[in-house]
Amino acid sequence: MPTLLVLASTYPRWRNDPEPGFVHELCRRLSHRFQVIALVPDAPGADPDGVLDGVEVIRFRYAPRRLQTLVNNGGIVTNLRRSRWKWLLVPGFVLAQYFVARRLLRRRKIDVVHAHWLIPQGLLARRIKSVAGIPYLVTSHGGDLFGLRGGLLTSLKRRVAEASSAMTVVSSAMRHEAARIGLQPPQLQVLPMGVDLRDRFVIDGEIERGKDELLFVGRLVPKKGLPGMAASMPAGRNTVFAARARHLRISIAALRAP
Repeated sequence: MPTLLVLASTYPRWRNDPEPGFVHELCRRLSHRFQVIALVPDAPGADPDGVLDGVEVIRFRYAPRRLQTLVNNGGIVTNLRRSRWKWLLVPGFVLAQYFVARRLLRRRKIDVVHAHWLIPQGLLARRIKSVAGIPYLVTSHGGDLFGLRGGLLTSLKRRVAEASSAMTVVSSAMRHEAARIGLQPPQLQVLPMGVDLRDRFVIDGEIERGKDELLFVGRLVPKKGLPGMAASMPAGRNTVFAARARHLRISIAALRAP
């Protein structure tokens, strides 16, 4: 069975962690075809290295444990905007993930790398390819594509995309943005985030559906599209949005669309 090395930042710290688990879910579903190793950052209170749902999880330390706060509660870009001192954590984060990956390459036979996010994981995968010849797939989830701007950063994104074997994005809007800034991977595919409609989100046909209510589940941030959804509602109609922001359920009743 081939071995897949996954490089990521956002990852569950423990089972049933409220942090987004989309990378782990993908790893879990690939574990029947690959031996999956997820190399992800350590965090205060995180489980030790081990196997989670068939995925071998290795956590790298990049600072004293109580200071390992670059990733969780919003993601790297959000944390850097909130607390400028966390820029001091970035060099240690990048170097630690790279050196642990190199150590893995010396001890294990890695067949392919999947880098989640163009920066920094894509840069690490590109470096691994240059020194070890291991091909990589890079996936952009949005924040790296739209949020990290500037001449140097855009140039780095282009290099990551061009050196990859393929690149995926999770929406057609991201595909257009990738083309706009000149990203030219050998292959570019749109693979939307999956939804479990078999076990988790199952429609109950016996429940009467409301005709003037709409459910929104997500963080209350503009990039989730809530303002556009509110603007599209007929004026004067009361709408209830049930939202989950930072793991708190927030209800906004009688929201009048402009």
